Amino acid sequence: MGGEPASGGTPAMGGEPAMGGEPAMGGAMPLPEPELIPCNADSEVGEFDECPTNIYSLKTNDEITDETLVGVTGIVTGHRMGAMENVSHLIIQVDREDPDYAGPRFSGIWIFLNTAPDEIKNNPPSDGQVIHIVGEPEDYYGKRQLNRVSHLTVIRDGVMPPPVNTDPENLVTDGNHAWPYEGVLVEVRNVVVTEVEPEPAGGEEAPTNEFRVNVGGRAGAGVRVDDWLHQYDPVPAVNTAFSAIRGILTYTRNNSKILVRSAEDMVE
Repeated sequence: MGGEPASGGTPAMGGEPAMGGEPAMGGAMPLPEPELIPCNADSEVGEFDECPTNIYSLKTNDEITDETLVGVTGIVTGHRMGAMENVSHLIIQVDREDPDYAGPRFSGIWIFLNTAPDEIKNNPPSDGQVIHIVGEPEDYYGKRQLNRVSHLTVIRDGVMPPPVNTDPENLVTDGNHAWPYEGVLVEVRNVVVTEVEPEPAGGEEAPTNEFRVNVGGRAGAGVRVDDWLHQYDPVPAVNTAFSAIRGILTYTRNNSKILVRSAEDMVE
């Protein structure tokens, strides 16, 4: 996929790519700019009186206000189990087979399911399924998510998108890629643990089970890794090396963090 460096390397740090997000590789044509679909008085209305739009629009178009009923389609890249053993959150991205697909930047969004009807909470989609979902966008402590989901339809089984490989320093809080890739499956390669239990923020208290990773031998603490989707035990010690760490990038408690989804996301 354009924008993913060849396997084994760590991409150089740098500025954000153009909105399309994935530079061409090997002579391939660059991806188009995302189509931003507004929601206003002139918008089409879907089956459930929702405004049909896409994730790119929800993440970048300020004209789609909170509590506007919208419908979007995406592939499930991860989920979180809640206290009642039900799925409390989904994460979806624009599917690479979708005609609207224009690269990974601003292509991911969190879905809050605790306010959804029981038939949705008790029968959630599986990771890798393409779904259409109707709900209301909102800003939740600095990040955009869908809440008050009223309808969810599984369209088909899809192919999990490859993680976006980028430099850890690009993903730190306010880093070059922290906002474009929030809600997106990402990966950092050839990293070591630089710090265990970094200082909590945003009202969180220790222990957080967080650690930081950066490219081996580089100064700087690097990006935070968190166990909110998968509880690893024990927390890796300082200087533990990983050939890759992947997961969903999120913004929570005033920091950007990679949330690993399973032990398979932590490749030593």
